[in-house]
Amino acid sequence: MSKPAISPPVYVGRSTEEIACKDLYFDSAGYLFRSVSWLDDYRRKKRFPSLLYACIEGRMAIEYLLFEILVIGTGANLTLEEYTKCLKDRSKLEKAIGRLIPDYESIQNFSSLLIEFEPSLPKHLKWDVKELKKSWGILSEYLHWLGASNLTAEDLAWCQSAYQRVEEILFPLWGKLSSGQSMTMHPDNMTQEVRDVWRDYKAGKIDISSARVRLQILKPVLNAKYS
Repeated sequence: MSKPAISPPVYVGRSTEEIACKDLYFDSAGYLFRSVSWLDDYRRKKRFPSLLYACIEGRMAIEYLLFEILVIGTGANLTLEEYTKCLKDRSKLEKAIGRLIPDYESIQNFSSLLIEFEPSLPKHLKWDVKELKKSWGILSEYLHWLGASNLTAEDLAWCQSAYQRVEEILFPLWGKLSSGQSMTMHPDNMTQEVRDVWRDYKAGKIDISSARVRLQILKPVLNAKYS
């Protein structure tokens, strides 16, 4: 039987004091929680700074999420040298993922498959790194000079258009992030039998359906061997 899902914290109706000072966590979930809280504050009060704060916190959330993907995807073996490179140029986290986890999409698909055989584990979240970077870019647009204030920050129609654009990014992102857990089954942590299936899948010798069948056949053998 699967474990009951933990309800995410409620971001609706929080005061500015609560947003800025309560339940502070500095990871992807913490930044994103504050981001949607600020966005809700703008929706209720129509104060432009709240929209800016939502973009700031949202962009930080994506940066942390990309870094967490990098750490998890390397099996928590990110070297100090690579970590230093990330600090020097945060805008290249996407490229670092492609370089250090060249099979990122495949290992994510395979990890989801393995989790199918472990119903006690939470929902596996798969992230599209390019889409995350695109969302980061849209949020960033509102953190630079936008033009004359009477045509932007002081224009309610412009602000509403900006809100809708930011809303399309942040609320779905929060809904996804709060619905499961980012995970990767690193090949080093697989049993030899499972690693053989992974290697065939990675090499394109089998598709995900064939991998599922092979794992189903292996399951009783592995249960007996590793129980």
